[in-house]
Amino acid sequence: MLVSGHPDGTQKPYLRAVRDLMESCQSVPELLNSDQIKAHLVGFRGKISSSALNLRVCGIKFYFRHIVRRLDLVVDIPNPRVAKYVQDVLSEAELLQLFQACQSMRELAMCQLLFDTGLRSREVCGLKLSHFDKVHQTLTVVNGKGEKLRTVPYSLSLRTTLANYFKSQKEPPSVYLFENKENRGTAITIRGVQYIVKEVLKRSKLKKEVHPHTFRHSFAVHYINNGGNLLRLKELLGHEHLETTLHYLKFCSIPLTDTPTPLASMLNRWAKKV
Repeated sequence: MLVSGHPDGTQKPYLRAVRDLMESCQSVPELLNSDQIKAHLVGFRGKISSSALNLRVCGIKFYFRHIVRRLDLVVDIPNPRVAKYVQDVLSEAELLQLFQACQSMRELAMCQLLFDTGLRSREVCGLKLSHFDKVHQTLTVVNGKGEKLRTVPYSLSLRTTLANYFKSQKEPPSVYLFENKENRGTAITIRGVQYIVKEVLKRSKLKKEVHPHTFRHSFAVHYINNGGNLLRLKELLGHEHLETTLHYLKFCSIPLTDTPTPLASMLNRWAKKV
């Protein structure tokens, strides 16, 4: 995990999950069957949150997928349903309520960037001015999960907000898009991003639990609802596996309009040529 660039916040819980499995079952994981692993995980039900349990499952699956190459066990171990996940998706009205509660262009730029691009908090912190391509209206994420590079487009609306954000600053950012106010030239911390979202939420009077990652969930669901492609969404979010992206389908409201069949599409094209 260290070589592949996984952050420390992921390494520790994943390693802890595998360690606890070995201690509980008194065996190396690859010698266990799916029933034994499920029984171990069931023992945590009611003792830890669904999110914490899901993290343990992901850690065990990582071991079977990447270390011992036992994909059969990866498939057999289900991920628990995370109870608060559905609450993490904001409607358009709720998003506007949050934007209107921003008291500075810095806050507005932060919130709109999170929703417009679906970036993680850590990725926002590491975003430098040099990562923006104004010609193609894209930004490059260089500190993504697994240290993978990816290019993400951003809207003209966000570009306007960012321009107003720069104009509003007495000393515009010089290196990072969002710099630490106490130490110019250094990046804002993840805790700083969380604080901004927390303060905006408090002023908005929105009766919902909102975190920086909430904007990422909302971006994914709104993207699909607006006709976005799942494979493209996987790239935009920086997911390693499509199954992670497919999770968002549960919370989408895709219009049930029929797509013309291949035969109908072919004959229509030929009819236009005649």
